Amino acid sequence: MTFAITIIKGVLIGVSFLIPGLSGGTMMLILNVFDDAVHALNELLHFRAYRLKYYLVMTLGIGLGILAFAGVIDYLLINFNTLTMSFFLGVILSGLIEIDKQITNKVKSIKSLIPYLIGILLTAGVYFLPSLTIQVDANLSLQNWIQLIIIGIPISVALILPGLSTSYLLLVFGLYERTLRAISTLDFMFLLPLIIGILIGVVLFTTLIDSALQNYPNLIYKIIYGLVLGSVYGIVKELGIQSLPEGMIAIGVAIIGFVCVTRFKKTALKLEEASEM
Repeated sequence: MTFAITIIKGVLIGVSFLIPGLSGGTMMLILNVFDDAVHALNELLHFRAYRLKYYLVMTLGIGLGILAFAGVIDYLLINFNTLTMSFFLGVILSGLIEIDKQITNKVKSIKSLIPYLIGILLTAGVYFLPSLTIQVDANLSLQNWIQLIIIGIPISVALILPGLSTSYLLLVFGLYERTLRAISTLDFMFLLPLIIGILIGVVLFTTLIDSALQNYPNLIYKIIYGLVLGSVYGIVKELGIQSLPEGMIAIGVAIIGFVCVTRFKKTALKLEEASEM
């Protein structure tokens, strides 16, 4: 049962990578694995095994989530964009509650608001970046390879940090639909340089993030809260609500998303605790 729960967690994290405005890091926070996963990755980069079997299973789930749902998410975003984004808005809001539990020193002064504001500005600022259009040839040129490797580095940060959406960064670079298509068709010629860039970024930033979490958890979680709160702007921006009835339906679907994730999290926690007894 624990194996199945771990796979499902991985699938949910993988799906979150595909949603513009939703972050894999946010989903890891919601599922209570963020700190531990970052630490495990940092240990692996230093050739030390930490809960290796558990995270290999979760990584399998992430891969399954991305491969199995890339086409589905693309279809839902094209045909049911408002409902899909509303559901994931509820998911994100459940994440804010989870993050708040990690913050021991709450807001007591204007100065204590600064970390939250930094996070909000970092995430919200991404949504004001001018969109680019990276021209990728059918047969990738050397220039395309270099471009995709470079793009992969900031995407790796979005993969790790909650609130920063991998998919939205791909939209900024004009590569979102191309990347979904490449995943659906297993176009490794396109995906390989992007993966190389992501791996470079992971190596560069994971140790830094893990160290910050170990030494300044309260400060980092305040910034993360701001990051995730700022990402709500990106989701709301994508809703495209045109009328009051549509808005009411969107609120209802958001509540469903909130409840679904909250219930799953509680069930998963009970099953994992039972398996450890």
